Amino acid sequence: MSEIRVALIESQDLSRYGMQAALGQSDLITVVGEAAKGREGLDLLQQTQPDLVIIELDLPDISGIEVIQQIKNPESEAESADLKVLIFSTEANEELVMQAFAAGADSYCLKDKTNHQDLLEAIEATYQGNSWLDPAIARIVLSHYQQTIEQDTNDSSPGSVSIEPIDPAVGPILGADPLTKRELEILELIVGGHKNEEISQKLYITLDTVKTHVRNILNKMGASDRTHAAVLGLRSGLVN
Repeated sequence: MSEIRVALIESQDLSRYGMQAALGQSDLITVVGEAAKGREGLDLLQQTQPDLVIIELDLPDISGIEVIQQIKNPESEAESADLKVLIFSTEANEELVMQAFAAGADSYCLKDKTNHQDLLEAIEATYQGNSWLDPAIARIVLSHYQQTIEQDTNDSSPGSVSIEPIDPAVGPILGADPLTKRELEILELIVGGHKNEEISQKLYITLDTVKTHVRNILNKMGASDRTHAAVLGLRSGLVN
């Protein structure tokens, strides 16, 4: 993997210094700059052109949501909207979480639940085009999708009660290569927000075995990442 150039927009000094120290231990990551305010952060991004930015939602001048919106919807064609955005915040309020994703956030970590290794994994996954969500955030996102599904079902005609998967290709793929009983167990745990290590402990199987099953689940469902697989599982009725 090539070097990942990261910028930090974080109002708390201790948190910013801690992230710098943690990221400095990785040979793959270079911190190109930091800012304590939203507008300073936007200027920093223009100057440094990083691959990924880590943003706190609670900033002293403009909100992290507004920063994301300006990143993902640039006014100038010379600016790039391809910059990856990873939220690193204490906020777990459903409204703010969904606003962050609506604005264009790619991944979401909670400060009090994310350790050093989790943060590195989140950065690498986000840089590669996937989403990394803290389990608590994943539950919020999935709950939101589930409510949307139920609303869609209630609004449909009485004779139409089936729920179509997000990806039309999922049905034929799973028909040809259905999930095994063990894969369904693991998919249910993913929907519940459990990490691979927790799944390993719950099912008494090795971590490598869990990773193999997860990889098979993603391949069979045509999912880009764990969150996508969980949403597809709910939408297709594979799990409740």
